[in-house]
Amino acid sequence: MLQDGRRPSILTDMRKLPPLNTLRAFDAAARHRSFTLAGAELCVTHGAISKQVQLLETWLGVQVFVRTNRSIALTEDGSRFHAEISLVLDRIARSAHALRDRESPRQLLVDSLPTFAVRWLIPRLSAFTALHPNIEIRLTTSNEPIATTTNPYDVAIRGGPESHGGLVSDRFLDEYRTPVCAPELIEHTPLREPADLLEHTLLHAATLPSLWSNWLAVAGAADIEPASSMVFEHFFQSIQASIERLGVAIGPSALVERELREGRLVAPFPNIHLPARSYYWYCSESLIADPTAQTFCSWLSSLRDESRAT
Repeated sequence: MLQDGRRPSILTDMRKLPPLNTLRAFDAAARHRSFTLAGAELCVTHGAISKQVQLLETWLGVQVFVRTNRSIALTEDGSRFHAEISLVLDRIARSAHALRDRESPRQLLVDSLPTFAVRWLIPRLSAFTALHPNIEIRLTTSNEPIATTTNPYDVAIRGGPESHGGLVSDRFLDEYRTPVCAPELIEHTPLREPADLLEHTLLHAATLPSLWSNWLAVAGAADIEPASSMVFEHFFQSIQASIERLGVAIGPSALVERELREGRLVAPFPNIHLPARSYYWYCSESLIADPTAQTFCSWLSSLRDESRAT
């Protein structure tokens, strides 16, 4: 009878387990056929394993090992018992590992174009980490093509579409390119037509040196010589320079959307723009089934509607 007067259930009777340490010791000894090796696995002495096995045999009321001076062997009862408990211990281990892995941070290596990382990805990563706190993004940047980049990555972000053997990809962001500048800049020297750029400083990105000449050609002003020019290593530097009123930059629409919306930048020629490649994520075929990579890539793809709305 239990303390409250109730009879113990059959399940309660079945849960009368031998001490768990004796099961661990027995399992290790049965697998290694050695008390010494079992002790090494469990970081205890040969004698401690022998004592735990003796306690188990007392609890079971049967002998599980035949002992000689130099070896041990499972008895018939011991062999049957080990076949059962090894399955249970394996199942417990798998369940424990699954829970631990689910709660542990999972790292994902993401290699991105520098300007995209600074102006688009990083401002949105807080939303991703709020949704997936157990995924830790390790971000690197490079302008190198995927085929030649030396940065290790699980997911790469580049222009596209491109076909690479062993990689899968998806488009998640579209854009075009058009001149942008601080509103204060054109208060003093207006930009009503492309020819007015004669009075302004043009801000260039070294990674795309022909961008301004291409835009001027589309605008029908290929012969214009601006007042001066400044060259920056990366797109994001030229964009920041335009915010600081140093001149007029060519702005990728997706990467200056927030500044245009907030009024820190204006687009003086919104109807004259250059087409640009879309942004794609690329991931190896062997990794895309991994839940961490799949979650990040699916998140990027889910933002496609956001880019269309802007």
